[in-house]
Amino acid sequence: MSYVGGPTSSTSEGGGASSLCFGNFMSFEPQLKSLKLEDLLGRKKAGCKITMITAYDYLSGRIADAAAIDMVLVGDSLGNVVLGHSRTDKVTMEDMLHHTRAVTRGCKRAFVVGDLPFGSCCTVEKALENAHALMREGCHAVKLEGPLLAQIQAISQFVPVVAHLGLQPQTASSFASRGRTADEAITLLEDARAVEAAGASFLVLEKVAAEVAQEITSSLSIPTIGIGAGNVTDGQVLVWHDVLGLCPPGFPKIKFAKTFGGEPGWGWKAALHAVEEYAEAVTRGIFPGQPQTFYMGAAAREDFEKRRGGRLLPPACNLRGAVGGSASSPGVTPVSGQGDGSTPPCSEPWRPPSTATGRHAQAQGESAPFESVGSPSRIHGGVGLANGGGTGGVRANGGNEMLRNVANGGSAGPPVIVPNGPGGGMSLGFRRVAVVGCGSLGKLVGWSIAGVTGVKVSVVCRRQEQVDRILTRGGIECEDADGKSAGVREVTAGVASDFHSGSADLVVVAVKSFDTQGAAEIAARLCAPEGAVLSLQNGLSHVGVLRKALAKSARSAGGPCLLLGTCTAGAAPGAADGDGSGGAVDPSRVSFRGRGRFVVGLMGDGEGFQRGRGGASGPGEVAEAAASLLRSAEMDAEAVSEQEVLPALWLKVAVNAAINPLTALMGICNGGLETQPLSTVAAAIAEEVRVVARSKGVRLSEASVRSALESTIRGTARNQSSMLQDVQRGSQSEVRAICGAVAEEARRNGVAAPLCSLLCLMVEGKLKLQQQPQRQQQEQHSKSSTYDGSSPACVSHPSPSSNGLQANGHAEYVSAGAKVSHTARTTLVRDPKKLTALRKQVPPSSRVVFVPFLGGLHHGHLALVEDARRRCGEGGQVWCSVFLNRLQFQSAQDFDTYPMDLQRDVQMLEEAGVDVVFAPSSEGVYSDKDAVFPARIDFEGVESVGGEGNMRPGFFKGVGTVVGKFFAWVRPDVAIFGQKDFLQTVVVKRLAREFFIDTEIVVHETVREESGLATASRNEKLTKEERHKAAGLFASLSLVKDAVESGEVTSVSDLISLGLTALKKREMHMDYLILSDLESGRELQEDEEVCPGAALCLHAGGSVKVSKPVLLPSGTPRERVRLVDNVVIRVP
Repeated sequence: MSYVGGPTSSTSEGGGASSLCFGNFMSFEPQLKSLKLEDLLGRKKAGCKITMITAYDYLSGRIADAAAIDMVLVGDSLGNVVLGHSRTDKVTMEDMLHHTRAVTRGCKRAFVVGDLPFGSCCTVEKALENAHALMREGCHAVKLEGPLLAQIQAISQFVPVVAHLGLQPQTASSFASRGRTADEAITLLEDARAVEAAGASFLVLEKVAAEVAQEITSSLSIPTIGIGAGNVTDGQVLVWHDVLGLCPPGFPKIKFAKTFGGEPGWGWKAALHAVEEYAEAVTRGIFPGQPQTFYMGAAAREDFEKRRGGRLLPPACNLRGAVGGSASSPGVTPVSGQGDGSTPPCSEPWRPPSTATGRHAQAQGESAPFESVGSPSRIHGGVGLANGGGTGGVRANGGNEMLRNVANGGSAGPPVIVPNGPGGGMSLGFRRVAVVGCGSLGKLVGWSIAGVTGVKVSVVCRRQEQVDRILTRGGIECEDADGKSAGVREVTAGVASDFHSGSADLVVVAVKSFDTQGAAEIAARLCAPEGAVLSLQNGLSHVGVLRKALAKSARSAGGPCLLLGTCTAGAAPGAADGDGSGGAVDPSRVSFRGRGRFVVGLMGDGEGFQRGRGGASGPGEVAEAAASLLRSAEMDAEAVSEQEVLPALWLKVAVNAAINPLTALMGICNGGLETQPLSTVAAAIAEEVRVVARSKGVRLSEASVRSALESTIRGTARNQSSMLQDVQRGSQSEVRAICGAVAEEARRNGVAAPLCSLLCLMVEGKLKLQQQPQRQQQEQHSKSSTYDGSSPACVSHPSPSSNGLQANGHAEYVSAGAKVSHTARTTLVRDPKKLTALRKQVPPSSRVVFVPFLGGLHHGHLALVEDARRRCGEGGQVWCSVFLNRLQFQSAQDFDTYPMDLQRDVQMLEEAGVDVVFAPSSEGVYSDKDAVFPARIDFEGVESVGGEGNMRPGFFKGVGTVVGKFFAWVRPDVAIFGQKDFLQTVVVKRLAREFFIDTEIVVHETVREESGLATASRNEKLTKEERHKAAGLFASLSLVKDAVESGEVTSVSDLISLGLTALKKREMHMDYLILSDLESGRELQEDEEVCPGAALCLHAGGSVKVSKPVLLPSGTPRERVRLVDNVVIRVP
């Protein structure tokens, strides 16, 4: 054995090979004798097969040589597999010479054959010239296609010739096999004998019938090399890329080719995996690491620092590349270097920040508190006890410092500050932990952390009965899958209003993704400015909501930072006492179903809520502190760098998307996905998510996704996914936050996600089917009379002419004597006092989802009702109001002509399964209309806002007043509004934040007709042609949306101009076109640029001319129908 050098063996400092050469490639390999023509010709006589493969560069030639291949063909097939041509006739002589030079540098043993490309041997003279050119580059023989006897005879006088018969790709018009008929077989046999007589040394037979190939081989004295000619020839040749499976998906499959070393396509996949892993390592900042990095010696570094004016360089051990990972990566401990350039000179090894390390690590009250950056003191103790704020915040054992104590008459005091001692610095022990969410995961995390000495844990619950149950038990009890209890741990509980602002060091958000908005606002309020919020949620949509909520709280100095986490731990609801079947759930119990793993990292944008944290504690330390707390709670947790957060999140999404919907649709535990064909389907879904992630710049290797999926399925084989439980209960699932979010990201980035799109539709469809029997069962057991005493379904449907509604407009559309038909399933209420009394009868465990309507219902309105039914969950109720609010109309004329039919509206709501319909009279709602000072809710400055604000004076006062009254009477858990009226959604969300903090506002996407026109009652006034014309409003808005989200347009003035131009082409008469912030409603000025990551709304108002003017009650014809619409824009 001897060392075989590469094309260059020069080395760089440190003794390693130069980074761009292969001097150390296969450093030790056998030095074999170079093969001669005589050696190969003798193989036929000896009955030994000849091996031949194509090669196109130095490395492939080197590998072929190392594998002891007999002959290497630099084939014109490089046109297909290297140069990307569809045919080999595009290859030039210059191409062949270039690649031949590279191959011959790598081949020292093999007999190298150069291919003469199309047109290179059309004459004898040209053939001789080009054959000599190939020989000068190191070839041992040349190959040419066809029975060119004169050329073969001339060339073979100087150079060995390899003839080529059968399929001849350079000139073929058909790629069918040859020799399939007797005539073809005779011709091939005659040509084979002729080329041998002309002087050929070898004959390649391509795609020739095996019988013919056998006859030719036995008839000739020269060796035959087959490719697609059966195994009867003297040797075989294959294309390099076919042997290694390097051809990409979709590349034409060739019958005679076979992949070796793995399944078809393995080489492509292996190469793809390797390149993806490289890109991922670069993206995450873990390559190059310490072994690939050079460092200054200690003396040189000190000299360099002095020459820079005394400014110290960052410690080498904190450089990401120096440790092979991020500064927060656990387990990385650089050693002190000796100045030899191999290791970074660091005086002290990196260590994770200290936190409570276990149940017995510190005495009660000694855990390291979370302290503000740069402060020489630390928070000691908690927020002072205060009066007010609910009844659930007191526990029998003395209460929790985060809660308001109703027994204490004091007021909320500031944190008690105790000096931290010399040196200051930031301590990262989380002492006060609040868990937002009383679901299975939230309770499991709360119970686990409660076992860490010195850490107080509170759970923020949605309903008071959950609080009462936890406080009655004295905390949360955890049991295993077999029902064996692990004990009750001291955890206090309350609803959101029971807690002081800034009372938690760490807030863990563990709610379903569709509940993120409310949870984010609670977390932002509870978390101390120097604290952290950790999200342990599924999907993708929650990230932006949390970032926005915390960014608002960070506008002052500092502010909480956002930690994103993924979790594979298994948890299920705990059964109530005496119910082993799992039918009844106890809010104070949780069932532990699998340890799983937590990954935690800081989600930052370089500023905002991450500001103020760069002093004594870097972002990695905050994540490490949270991970350390989880490890202290006996959980497997890892902190990752900022660059690794999104990959970890997408990896969890890939696993969730593959497991949750499939198990929900099939009705099986997770382990059922280990069987075929479900395992293949799950793998395909996960791969689709990986491809979408890559389109966003988030790189995951296929191997890591596959490994995570398989390990999760195995580790949670006995578990039921949360989505399966949701489907079984008929409650809202997270399929839109997982699969729907992936499909939306795919759409934005121009890639396909058909599996995720289909899964989203299938799960939602199954939920609807699941809910139908529940509704039918509820109807059978519903009350036999309405709440206000009128008989159910005892009135026939009156005709429009006899119901008394249209004749007098809408002012008295539900007078005391009016009768409206309805079923026993739906309760019709007209009196606000009776409505509030009915609300008191609703069990606290039942969720009330409220949808208010003006009237004139259509299928767009019913989509909101369907959403409400999904959100109310098992045992919940859907309440709707139908009230034509006069205060929302600028003129009596508009009010009188509004297209509504109360009888029809109530019937539609009944059929949609609404539980309660509130249809009050104007007197019932505005009983103070004659008062000197009637009570109204107004929004200061809204009428100065462009568009709907200044065009509809008084409208938003009417909206605020009626919604405020209805919220006070209904006290909904959730209220749903349509996105079409953008500014209305802004003011309603503001109203809820200020006065109805327990009500979650959901904005439902605009429902559209097939043309894209937003559904509206006014559409009834348009003909089919006019509707098509009106659809141009949405088409124009979508044009702008796509331009912004693709990054083509960033200037507000440019995008407004683009929209107006598009609208003008569609002959729309526009009143306004405005770009506003989605949450605040602030109008962006034309000299502004859109900010990356911003959520915006482009809203427009205009009108379309009608062919048949509507005659108003005043006798004036209305020639135009007004339209409003908007699109939500997510700036990349």
